[in-house]
Amino acid sequence: MTARAPAIKSEPRAVRVYTDGSSVQQRGERWLGSWAFNVQCGERRAQRHGCEGGKIGAMELKAIVRALCFVRPGPGIALTLYSDSQYALAALTTYVPQWERNGWLLGSGQPVKNLQLIQWGLALIAAHRREGTLLELKWIRGHDGINGNHHADCLATRARRERSTNWNKDTDAKFAFSTTAPLHGTHRYHAVSLRPAIPL
Repeated sequence: MTARAPAIKSEPRAVRVYTDGSSVQQRGERWLGSWAFNVQCGERRAQRHGCEGGKIGAMELKAIVRALCFVRPGPGIALTLYSDSQYALAALTTYVPQWERNGWLLGSGQPVKNLQLIQWGLALIAAHRREGTLLELKWIRGHDGINGNHHADCLATRARRERSTNWNKDTDAKFAFSTTAPLHGTHRYHAVSLRPAIPL
């Protein structure tokens, strides 16, 4: 009987995502915010950005949420998402157990800010891991010479100053970025099927 050769275990495809947000207060106390992210997987590159109302915390979270909507989940993918926002990362990790126990209220009794974005991010994190993505969220220091972070910062700042966007909710929010298939290829996942729903 011929011995079966051991299966060759392929290395996971490494995907790096850098996210950032930007916001300034305008006259009348209105906040103009923007967000951006860039994705790197081998020779494949993509970036998205947008401008809308919102303070910095919301923009940092929105960058993460939209990046997780953009990158297609699946086994064999090692996705590392970098953010320079300690608040945004803690809001999706360390703060969650206590907030859930308190009914999504702060110690002061006030509601947790940006709750929709936080719950949407948690749903996307769970979806990625459920589909086999090796997902890790990491904090990096901003303006510290890291190219991906610098690029995301420049994209977010430019989006706010020019009030521009290249986010297409009809394609980008459906896990458009694949590590193997062309952008905007068909796929069975659809981010808007997740709950709680928020505008993408």
